[in-house]
Amino acid sequence: MDEGAARDAVLGLYAEGVVAVADLAERAEWAREACGSWTAVEVVRHLAAVAGWYHAWLDRAEAGEVQAPFPPDELPRHNAEELLVRVEQDPGDAVVEYVEQANRYADRLPDAWDRPYGFPLGTVTAGHHAAVAVAEWHLQAWDLARVSATDHRPSDQGLLMRAAGR
Repeated sequence: MDEGAARDAVLGLYAEGVVAVADLAERAEWAREACGSWTAVEVVRHLAAVAGWYHAWLDRAEAGEVQAPFPPDELPRHNAEELLVRVEQDPGDAVVEYVEQANRYADRLPDAWDRPYGFPLGTVTAGHHAAVAVAEWHLQAWDLARVSATDHRPSDQGLLMRAAGR
């Protein structure tokens, strides 16, 4: 697969994950545990926060800052802080924020695809990080499916596995 086709496939699976989260969130039982001890509402609040982080990290990359924004062992603390800040956020508002931020991030990716990009696990290209986002969106969609009395399967499970492995 040529590089352009791979980019288009990743971006397609990315968009599919955003839509899946939004669709599944409409049916989610908010109080049920969806991901470890996190409830469905905490999952969508987390996703809204993560989509915002992605913009901040891409902003850093565009400014030439390519080192990790914080070490990986600080990720649980950052997640906990975001959930505390968002404790009163309506789940529907969190979903809307997530969708808007995630879609705006996808719009930024093609121009930044090969740009060095720091995230907590190191420095990769923005395109490689898009593959990380694909995995995040689909795994969290699967979590929401479990509390929505349904299932979630990405259209290209092989690509999802390759993306997650990157």
